[in-house]
Amino acid sequence: MHSLRFLLMDRCPGVFTASSLPVLTNFFHRLKTGGGGREGREDGTASLKTLSASKNGFRSPSMETLSSTLAARWLPALLSLDLSDNPLGPFGVRALVRGLSAPLQCLGLARTGAKEKGVEALAEVLKEKRVTSLQTLDLNENEIFAGCFKHLAAALCTAGAVPFLKVLLLKNNSLTHTKEADEENDRDYGPLSMVLSTDQLGELEQLDLSENKLFDEPIGVEGASDRRVSAPAIAAAGRLLKLRILNLANTKIKSGELAALMNAVDGGGVPFLEDLCLSGSQRGGGGEGMQALANTVHSGRLSGVTVLSLCSCSEFSGNAARSLFEAVADGKTPLLSRVEIGPNNRFCQQENYDAAVQTLGRALREGRVPRMEALILNFQIDESASPQFGGGILELAEALGGGNTPLLEDLDLCDWCQGGKGGAELGEVLSTGKAPSLRRVRLGWPANQMLVALCEGQVPSLSEMNLCVDTKEDLRSFQTLVTNLNSPHAASLRQMWVHFSDVYGDTFESALVATFSVCLASEHLSRLQVLEVRLIEESNVAVFSLCTGLSSGKLSSLRELTFVRVSFESEAAALSSALDGDKLPSLRVLRLIECALNDAGLGELRDGWMNRRPPPLAASTSSG
Repeated sequence: MHSLRFLLMDRCPGVFTASSLPVLTNFFHRLKTGGGGREGREDGTASLKTLSASKNGFRSPSMETLSSTLAARWLPALLSLDLSDNPLGPFGVRALVRGLSAPLQCLGLARTGAKEKGVEALAEVLKEKRVTSLQTLDLNENEIFAGCFKHLAAALCTAGAVPFLKVLLLKNNSLTHTKEADEENDRDYGPLSMVLSTDQLGELEQLDLSENKLFDEPIGVEGASDRRVSAPAIAAAGRLLKLRILNLANTKIKSGELAALMNAVDGGGVPFLEDLCLSGSQRGGGGEGMQALANTVHSGRLSGVTVLSLCSCSEFSGNAARSLFEAVADGKTPLLSRVEIGPNNRFCQQENYDAAVQTLGRALREGRVPRMEALILNFQIDESASPQFGGGILELAEALGGGNTPLLEDLDLCDWCQGGKGGAELGEVLSTGKAPSLRRVRLGWPANQMLVALCEGQVPSLSEMNLCVDTKEDLRSFQTLVTNLNSPHAASLRQMWVHFSDVYGDTFESALVATFSVCLASEHLSRLQVLEVRLIEESNVAVFSLCTGLSSGKLSSLRELTFVRVSFESEAAALSSALDGDKLPSLRVLRLIECALNDAGLGELRDGWMNRRPPPLAASTSSG
């Protein structure tokens, strides 16, 4: 046991519980004192470096036990401790941190309910310089609020407290709000100002401030808040020269402030930035923020960027998108591997993004981004505003067909307009096997143009399929899809999501669902592991057809089955018949969300399982 270095309890969550933790700590003690085996054997715990125990239901009393173990130095070489997703609460976190000491490098406390008392106790430990070795601190989603953040900020800014800190994760913590009950009023920006202006975080490589309202209020406006720090402080004065990953998603940064941040980046403030997430940036200017980003890419200051996330951006104009992709086409981002682009459709429906996508397609076709692994483009285009729409998709199709995207695994082209051009050509490229690296394809786009070509050929490694079928024109192509799901082409599928529509009446809905249900009896879907079906509410016939397909006995590998807004109110007996252990022998997770399954329906399930072998469910959820 002297070579024990890793103990990963998160691989089997729920097995190591509060009752078993004392047994484990006693085991550590016996090894430490030599009571676990031959005399003279090397200390069994001296080499344990990683203890990962997330999602095990540990609470405050368990942390008293673990803290004592740490304080007694029974784990003297421990470098990484992860207790994320355990309901420790403030007192549990406070008990735990009392035992922390060097050489600990990574501490994971995400979603532990630390709140003010827990984080304040951690801050005291940091200020006392008891864990100066710390390199990673994960406090995501802990309801910290500004009153608690001030203690943590003071600790982080204490000279010598965390001199080697590389990763700081503070997602979704209401960092500028002082009251839990009131999100909008009583703001305190002092702690944020302290963290963004300190020179004590010079080793920081990753900063996640996402899902916090940090930059939504104006600066220097009479009657506004006392916010004195702005987003450009992140890249100012060379304080974070080693920063590689910056996540500002949904921090409500406005266009003008985003432009100032990009100008600071252009000035060399964060020269090694690799991963930039600005999703959810807000209105409040003339779109200069996204244009400034494009200019920064043009300047070469983001030549090392690998991930660019710009989803739901309120002022991402067609011109800004085109300018950004022109920089990509000019070879300014040779390492780019993941692109997530999508304006906030509420504000950008009239924009023309076709030229931008055409420019991106040219960049791919010319091999300017050879490392592209994921391409996610969520542009909703109004055909009346873009009558020439189609060139972008045609360019993408040519790029994929040319073999210049050898690493592309994830392709998402959802929310495009109905009636656009290029879908058939893209489907034909996919069907020829010229994009063999693809693992996930989401085409929430005109199925009548694309599905026929896609499913007639081979995408040999396709493992996930997400379909949204909601027009009458889709039915014929959907029938072709079902035909091909009954062929060996479907053997690689492991996960499938199907979203129907309730806007065309029960006759059309019945036809669509009946067509889909046929494929559930295909022997070539025997390896399907995850299935989600959404929105069958108008037709009992459709629900019955679905249950009949599930009853085929062919889905022998299905592990997760989810229904969302599928009305079983009158078809609970059919559902009960489908949920048979002999027909679904691998089913572990069942979710019924807003499915109108009343007490009588639950009784049908119960009675069915009393008369037949139920599936081996480990978890079930019923809501709505």
